[in-house]
This record gives sequence, structure tokens and C-alpha cells, in this order.
Amino acid sequence: MEYISGVATLALINIVAVCGVIILTGFTGLFSLGHAGLVAIGAYAAGILAKYYHVHFILAILLGGLFSAAASIIVGYPTLRGKLKGDYFAIAMLGFAEGIRLLLANIYPLVGGATGLIGIPRKTNFTVAAVFAIVFIFFTVNYTRSQHGKLALAIREQEIAAELVGVNVTREKMKSLLISAYFAGVAGGLYSMYYGFITPNTFAATMSNDLLAVWGA
Repeated sequence: MEYISGVATLALINIVAVCGVIILTGFTGLFSLGHAGLVAIGAYAAGILAKYYHVHFILAILLGGLFSAAASIIVGYPTLRGKLKGDYFAIAMLGFAEGIRLLLANIYPLVGGATGLIGIPRKTNFTVAAVFAIVFIFFTVNYTRSQHGKLALAIREQEIAAELVGVNVTREKMKSLLISAYFAGVAGGLYSMYYGFITPNTFAATMSNDLLAVWGA
């Protein structure tokens, strides 16, 4: 029973991250290969806040999402303002994620370098993950039905036409990226507080591929 509960908890955590992929890739049409980096930032930020500063685990997880959203601006603003899209945007995100992973692997002693961060309070359980998943699914469904979601769909279907009728394409894409990054960061926080430890290699490119595979399915 404990094994089934553990698998279900991890599935719910991944659902939170996949909701972000749905908004960015599914509805806005921005293909990302770098969500693992955003998950990593949220995981480490939440873990550090909970372990060293004794921040309440819910607040730490939510703040982890904000750290990921803020970090996404570093790669998102120059690439989207430069109108990179398709494979070019995907490669830029992949490079960003790998850069984050290598940076975390070489920071001592706060995040433990390549050996990772241990001693994180284990607060994530099935109930916590289920509540987060339900809330984020609810937000995703309502976002896609909102005016913002309709603009994202317009950009995905015909970007030039959307721009011609007055849609600020760069702003809408950036908005989708920020939301997606926040979702990924929250998932990372849930993840770190489920296992109680994290390492940089946990957030390799295969994680981004897995999230995309779930979305594609």
C-alpha cells in the first residue's frame, strides 16, 4: 500500500509540472526542452528555505515557484524578445537547464555541490500532492478558457495574424513562460520535500523529456 501511495504521490507532483507544460507548449506553442532546470530551481529554493531558514513547507514550496518564475526571465526575455521560436527556443531552454544543473553541481556548501542537498524536511505526502494537483489543474482549465488562454491559442495557431490584429505576442509568450515556470518550481518544491534530498543529476534532460512525453500522451 505504501508503494502505491508513493507512486501516486510522484504522479501527482508530475501533474503539477505538466500543467505548466500544457500552458507553454500545448496552448502557446513554445516547445521547451528545459523544464528540468526550472524544476531544479524550485526544488533547491524550497529545500534551502525549509532546511536552513525553517520556512513553513507550504510557503517554501510557493516561494520556490516564484524563484523559478524569476529565473525564467533570464532566458525568456532575450529569446522571446528576439523572436526565437520552434527549435531555437527549445535549444535555448535546453542550454539554460544544463547551465543550471552544472551551476548547482559546483556550488558549495549551501547546496552541497554534486553530492546534493540533504536533510530537507519530508513534508510532501499523497494528500499534500493531491491538493496541489487539484488546484493547479483547476487553474490550468480556467486559464485556457480565459481571454489569456484564447490569446495563447491564437499565437499558437497563427502568430503573424495574431500580431496583426494587435496582440502583443512577446508579452503573451512571456506570460505563459512565467506561469509555466512557476508550476515547474512548485513541482520541484513538492519533489524535494517528498524525498528529503536532491542532487543536480536528478534534473537532467531526461526529466524535461519525460514531462513532454506526458503532455504529448
